[in-house]
Amino acid sequence: MIARLRCLPLLTAALANPLLGQPLSQAAQIYLVELMGEPMAALAGPAPASPVSSKFRFAEIRRQQADVAPPLTAAGARVHARLENVVNGFIVSATPEVAARLRTIPGVRSVLPDCEAVPASDKAVEMNGIAEAWNWIGGRDLAGEGIRIAFIDSGIVPDHPAFRDTGVRPPPGFPKGNTPQDIAVASGRIIVARHSAPVVAGRPAAANETVTDTTGHGTAVASVAAGTPHQAPFGFLSGVAPKAWLGIYTASGGTSIIKSLDDAIADGMQIVNISFMFTNSAVEDVRSALRLAVDRAAHAGVIVVMPTGPLGPARGTIMDPPNASSVVTVGGTPNSRMYAGSVSFGNGPARQAFPGSNRWFLGSLESPDRLTAPAVDLTTLDATGGACNALPAGSLTGRIVVANFAGCTPEVKLRNLGEAGATGAIFHTANAATAPARFQAGTATLGGVVVGFEDGRALVESLRQGQTTVTIQFDAVSYPLAANMVAPYSGRGPTFDHRIKPDLVAVGDPRYVAAQKTNPAGQLYSPSGYATRFGNPAPSFATATVSGAFAVLMGKRTGLTADHYRSLLINSATPVVTADGSVTPVMEGGAGALNLLAALKNTVAVYPTSLSYGIASKNISQHRSLSITNLGSAAETYTIRAIPFDTAPPLKIMNVPSICMLTDEACIARGSDSLTVEVQAGKTVAVYPRWHATDLAPGEYQGMIAIDGTAGHGVTTYVPYWLGVPSGIPASVRSPVNAFLADPTPFAEYWNEPAANATYPGTEGWLFYLVTDSTGLAITDPAELQFTGTVVAGAGRIGSPSPVPGSFGAIRIPVTLGPSPGANTFRFQFGATPAITATVTAVARP
Repeated sequence: MIARLRCLPLLTAALANPLLGQPLSQAAQIYLVELMGEPMAALAGPAPASPVSSKFRFAEIRRQQADVAPPLTAAGARVHARLENVVNGFIVSATPEVAARLRTIPGVRSVLPDCEAVPASDKAVEMNGIAEAWNWIGGRDLAGEGIRIAFIDSGIVPDHPAFRDTGVRPPPGFPKGNTPQDIAVASGRIIVARHSAPVVAGRPAAANETVTDTTGHGTAVASVAAGTPHQAPFGFLSGVAPKAWLGIYTASGGTSIIKSLDDAIADGMQIVNISFMFTNSAVEDVRSALRLAVDRAAHAGVIVVMPTGPLGPARGTIMDPPNASSVVTVGGTPNSRMYAGSVSFGNGPARQAFPGSNRWFLGSLESPDRLTAPAVDLTTLDATGGACNALPAGSLTGRIVVANFAGCTPEVKLRNLGEAGATGAIFHTANAATAPARFQAGTATLGGVVVGFEDGRALVESLRQGQTTVTIQFDAVSYPLAANMVAPYSGRGPTFDHRIKPDLVAVGDPRYVAAQKTNPAGQLYSPSGYATRFGNPAPSFATATVSGAFAVLMGKRTGLTADHYRSLLINSATPVVTADGSVTPVMEGGAGALNLLAALKNTVAVYPTSLSYGIASKNISQHRSLSITNLGSAAETYTIRAIPFDTAPPLKIMNVPSICMLTDEACIARGSDSLTVEVQAGKTVAVYPRWHATDLAPGEYQGMIAIDGTAGHGVTTYVPYWLGVPSGIPASVRSPVNAFLADPTPFAEYWNEPAANATYPGTEGWLFYLVTDSTGLAITDPAELQFTGTVVAGAGRIGSPSPVPGSFGAIRIPVTLGPSPGANTFRFQFGATPAITATVTAVARP
């Protein structure tokens, strides 16, 4: 469900001219031109800049831009937009040759190619303390009142019931938009509508081109965060902050995200929700500017909320910029219920069934896709029971077929059964150890579901006893789901610089959400305007839940700083305890699961919101500073204690900083397991958690610092802490970007897809990989990598890996295609026993 941002700056040119060693096509592309001077947001902070300073900075930015704009144009670039809040610069179009000239213009800091961005209620409001929070503030109708949330996404369906509210009026100066047709889209709650694609591309907007959503992603995300309470077909639906104002900013690439963020700052948005996935790349592009842009937005007092991305459960899979310290990075937990299908036969109960992808959204919850017909056991016609081979025409006419799920792909099975006349299919897993799940049906049109092995046996036995009529309901059946866990897809830390991420987790999917009903090819489409979403590839909905929670918190507790709000929401979270009683590691769950009620009650704000002690060889003697602010109206006494997980050595809490030598026993003895401090109302004190340990084995060590007050509302503030000890043993390898590079300066990036990596024989290039140990720590040392490269096909050559300067722990491996056209397959092996391998194929065209 999360959008994906990936870098394709020169893909079109490459396909037009596949010889990488020759000059690239001169087709114009989008670039971000950054100037040397700082943007307006650089002046922002806890205290607003003086009017004189702001006026001077603005004038200086305009002067710098006026000096640089003529040389940009003279060099052949076309200026589409100016940026002044989170970036000082321009969005331009230029050929690669012109872009190279732009870098030499005085006053230009960088010229960065654009990236393509593709956009990767219900029981949920009873979770994460949301329903209780509504009661605490005086009712759901006050949730988020007066707060502005910006959604940088695929747009919105403006006339959807999820965004209608006749009782809400826009604030003075609104609505705003780039074009009259965008402004016309705005309503009482939608106060900004900016479609950035024409602005970034430097063209006029078409008459029918607005922020209206044709994929459904932005509509669904906005409905989760701030949907208007209303009766949906399947039940009552409400967003977390239904009284918040919405700013809608469409984005289709890295530069358009920056432009939207720049506009959101100028429009006075207080929260920015960006639900895009960013692949970690060794190639410098517009992401480096976006990383700084979100930091500047946070510095200006705006809360930026982003998801971890969908690359879990592997460690070290939170990419840039969501891994930035200024971003509130959100992971996902399951909902407490899910929607699937069912199979009914005989007098027995309905059995849980999971539909194929061609039936996920055909029906709706209020009018589910259902099929009733006589059933037949395929083994009476095909001894294998697998439907992997063609069957006699008409042999299954009008029947629902019971077949084995093993063997060939579901698409092949469904095609064969459909060609034999079947009306539907029920597959059963091959053994009791294999759990059924939703499956990809490809282009097959026949509807099918899969049930568990035992349910399949029961169905076959029922058929043998004479029961012939079976009913399949493809969706809309509610089943309970274990929610006390981090979803497998949710990205994990550590970050490339060994910080703790995510910050917290919230309910991701399955969700019942608003959808679009005009484009059947969109991500979230339903004829009814509502859809269930299960198997969300990343925590978009969890991110939206947190954005809505911030709006409720900020609307109720006014006058605090952005850092205070961040801490209240993050550090009031509830640690995620799994079914076996263990606490989820902090690199998976951060401070814990969102608890909005606790955030509203809490009077403690801390900085920073987590403490990473980085990495150590085997000994550590370090302290960190933790500031504790009393947000209450009276003096408070706090007890601070460390709760270590598993085998972590104890953490001592001190009221003065101290670093001890390993031989200084008196120093080591200082500090206590529990420290009590008194903090006056509105004041801040610092404590110093010190970690001293020796002979640590490779692995991770972690825990939570708990802060409890004596006069509060019984809320415990949790601050996660962590230390990593590298093993130097490769445990996983993945490509942060499967790129085949012809020339490292400037980088030309090609994805590992058949159409995108076609080159001539003999081409030299680089392939990038990220090798990590079991804790998620990157390995770049050649001795630890223990690299072996093998040419499997194509007679090419492989060089030695080396670290990529300025990257996130990536290594690059030089390769050369063989002298003849055809496939070139390279296998890379890291480590000894067991070895970790990666294989890539590049095709050399004649």
